[in-house]
Amino acid sequence: MYEWWDGQSWVPLPRRKPAPRAYLTAPTAPQRPVVIVSSDTHIGPPLPDMRQYCPVRHLDEFDAFVSEHEDRRTSLRNTVLRAPGTPAGDHYQNNQATAGHNDPHARLRDLDWDGVAAQVLFHGSQNGEPTPFRHFAMGTAGAATTASSLELASVGDHIYNQWLADFCSHQPERHVAATYIPYWNVEAAVDELRWARNAGLRGVNFPAQRIDMPQFNDPYWEPIWSTTEELGMPLLTHIGGGHPLPITGSERSSLLQIEGIMFGRRGIHWMIFSGVFERYPGLRIVPTEMPGEFWTSYVRELDTAWLSHYEENREKCPRPPSEYCTENVFIGASFLSRAEASAAVNDGYAAQVLWGSDYPHHEGTYQYPPDGNYAAESMTRRALRATFAGLPEREVRAMAGLNAVSVYGLDADRLAAVAERISAPTFEELSVPLDEARPARAGKLAFRRLGPWA
Repeated sequence: MYEWWDGQSWVPLPRRKPAPRAYLTAPTAPQRPVVIVSSDTHIGPPLPDMRQYCPVRHLDEFDAFVSEHEDRRTSLRNTVLRAPGTPAGDHYQNNQATAGHNDPHARLRDLDWDGVAAQVLFHGSQNGEPTPFRHFAMGTAGAATTASSLELASVGDHIYNQWLADFCSHQPERHVAATYIPYWNVEAAVDELRWARNAGLRGVNFPAQRIDMPQFNDPYWEPIWSTTEELGMPLLTHIGGGHPLPITGSERSSLLQIEGIMFGRRGIHWMIFSGVFERYPGLRIVPTEMPGEFWTSYVRELDTAWLSHYEENREKCPRPPSEYCTENVFIGASFLSRAEASAAVNDGYAAQVLWGSDYPHHEGTYQYPPDGNYAAESMTRRALRATFAGLPEREVRAMAGLNAVSVYGLDADRLAAVAERISAPTFEELSVPLDEARPARAGKLAFRRLGPWA
C-alpha cells in the first residue's frame, strides 16, 4: 500500500490494478508455432532508389547530396562501421551480404529463415545509407542527424516515408514502420502522421529529448500526443540519439552504450509526471534497444519520487508512475538475454517486454549464413532458445511476439498463419537448451551472459 503523509497522519493512496491481458490468461498449445515479432530491425534504402520520390523543385539539391555522400562513404565505412581486414570489420562485413538492407523480398526470406512473423522498422541498417538531406552523426551534441535546413529535412523525411510505405506494401501485415516527422513544425508533423497512417505506416520514429527541441512537458507537444493516440501509432524511441554533449575519443562506444540507455528512457518520466498518459491513456511509447535488468528498480524510483512530492504531483499525475508504466510504456528489449527474460518473469513485468533481433546489425541475432546456405538452423532461432528455454510458455509467447502484436495493433490471426507458413519455432522447440554457450559466428550481443552489453 502507498501512503502519503498529509502533515498529521498517513493517508492510504488507492491503486488501480490493470486488467490482465487476454493472451496471458488464455490457454496455449505448446506444439503451435510461436508468433515472433522483432521490435527492432533496421532498413537502409540506397539514396538513388529514393530519387523517384523527390519533388522536382528539389532534384538538383537531391543529386548534390547524393554526390556529397558518395565522397563520405569510404570514410564512414572505415571509421564508424569498421574497416575490412580487422576482426571487428570482417564480422561487420558478414551481414553486408544480405540484400535485405533494402530489398523487401530478400528481407522477407531472412525473416522466414529466422522464424520471425513481423518486424518493426527503424532507419540505419549499417550499410552506410542516410535518409535524404541528413548526414548520420550519432554521438554529436544536439540532433542525431544534421541537415542544411529544416525545410530540406522535412522534404527528405517525406521522401523516405514514401519509400518506406512502398516497401511495407509487400506482405503489409508483417511490417510496422517508424515514420519520420518534422517535430520542429507541429502542424506539419500532424499532417505527416495522418498521411503516414493512411499509407500503412504504423509507428512514429520519436527521438529522445534533445537540446534542440521543446521538452516533453511543454504544451507544444499536445497535438502530437493527441494525434498519435487517435491514430494508434506508438512512439518509438531508439536509443543512440538525444545526447546533450559531443562524445569523442576511443572510449566513445562505451560511453554511448552507457548513456544511450539513460537518455533513451528520459522521456518516459517526463511524460508520466507531466500527465501526458493521464490525458492520453491510449498513447504508447516503446524505448527500444534497452538491454539490462533496470525495469524494476527504475519503476520503484519513479514511484518513490512521486510519493515524496505527492502534493505537487497529484494534480497532473494522480496515480503512481508504476501504473502508467504498466499501461503505456513497453521495453524494446533487443537481443534479449536469458537473465533479462528471467528477471521479467520473476519480477512480474513480462507483459512489458518486446523481443527484438536488431536485424541486420552485425551485433544482433541474425547472421548471414555461410555461403548463403539457408538450410541450417538460423542464429536467431538459436538465440531464441538460449533466451527462452525453460521459461513459462505464456510469458515466452508474450515477450517473443504477443506483447508486440497488442502494442502495434497487428492482426494476431494473420500472423499466426504466417508463423505456420514459415515454420516458426514451437514452444517445445524453443524449450530445447543450446549445447553451447555461444555459437561460433554469433553476433556479439546476442548471447550475453554478464549484463546489458556483454
